[in-house]
Amino acid sequence: MMKDKVITSGDIRSIREIDIFETPGMRPARKISGGNVGDVRTGWFKLSNGQKAYFMLEGRRAIYIETSLGFDAIVGTYDFEAFEAAFRAHVYIP
Repeated sequence: MMKDKVITSGDIRSIREIDIFETPGMRPARKISGGNVGDVRTGWFKLSNGQKAYFMLEGRRAIYIETSLGFDAIVGTYDFEAFEAAFRAHVYIP
């Protein structure tokens, strides 16, 4: 059983838009736990840069949330522009 992970605004180091296949180091290299079907990925993955990240992603464009918690988060949907606008409107970005 996995514990819930909560990211607060104080935990966020940076937020940026990425393409998991074009941005260096962001490609999922190994699945730790979770699943993927086609372009949908959920769960814990080790990135090609060695960092551990939690994915909730449809497609390849994502918001990368770098944290001070020992893991990062990669989130996105197929309608990335609408998702990014809603994310930025509701999440405090330092």
